[in-house]
Amino acid sequence: MAKVLSKKEIEILRSGNGKDGGLGRNKAFLSDTRRVAKARRKATIGRRRKVESLHAAIIEDRRARIARAIIDEDDGIEAVDEIEEVAKHEERITIPPPNWGQAAFTIIGASPYVMHKFGFKKRKQMHEDQESGSKKKKGAKRPPKNFKQEYEEAQHRSKDGWHGIPAPAFRLAMIDACRLCGYKMTFAKMSIFVLADGFDSDDGTPLVRITKGKPHYVEHAVRNSTGVIDLRARPMWDPGWEAKVRVRYDADQFDTGDVFNLLQRAGDQIGVGEGRPFSKKSAGQGWGLWEVSKKGLSFVPKKSKEGRKMRAKQKAKVAL
Repeated sequence: MAKVLSKKEIEILRSGNGKDGGLGRNKAFLSDTRRVAKARRKATIGRRRKVESLHAAIIEDRRARIARAIIDEDDGIEAVDEIEEVAKHEERITIPPPNWGQAAFTIIGASPYVMHKFGFKKRKQMHEDQESGSKKKKGAKRPPKNFKQEYEEAQHRSKDGWHGIPAPAFRLAMIDACRLCGYKMTFAKMSIFVLADGFDSDDGTPLVRITKGKPHYVEHAVRNSTGVIDLRARPMWDPGWEAKVRVRYDADQFDTGDVFNLLQRAGDQIGVGEGRPFSKKSAGQGWGLWEVSKKGLSFVPKKSKEGRKMRAKQKAKVAL
């Protein structure tokens, strides 16, 4: 059976003087909360409408300026039909056209250059083995090696008969040198290209012609990937060999002085051919290095201040 409240208890609950704060206080609190939430919603809606109206005014003003700009001065006719289309595409990305430069440099060999082209006979033998699918028997007799033929096949010759160095070797050397200059190698791949003077008569490799020097026969003991020592016959050019390297470069990334310095760094620290210092398999023999000739240049290469400071610090450390 429900308890019947007295008049005094009812008055206490209505006045809000009870332990739980009373019904009157709870109702007042709830009404205040609803009032505040409603006011916030109204303010949010008001701000949103102001922003929308301001945005509409900006668009309208922009359209009006476009309409005034495209009035035909001779006939006085407004091209109103094009206003909507112009307003939609008024922000566009502008891509500038490529700005290519080209420079030619004469390089002089500072160390021997050793060429090693993958011979036609070896490619043919590999092709026949893979085509037949037969496995070599252990202890099978090896055919005799023709060292003279191996020497001839190791040379890159053009269709006209002159010797050349693979053009990609110079390009890769210049790209590798970028890591010493703090320049991204991925950017250099898209910005530097070495032009070919001709192509290999056998496999079509782009070649830079060797303009001075003749090869002579050499034999070197090398270690195969299996660890077995083998003899290789290869052509070698003595120091003083020359070639003319033509470089096509992005003029928005480099200038001619940058290309000169990059080619010189490649000749001092990277190299090309067998036994180069920056070989992936070894520290090299110091072969395949060059100096860039300054004769005939239309500019004077300057050493940077950072380079001079670095060399001064190195000399100071050595002195200590």
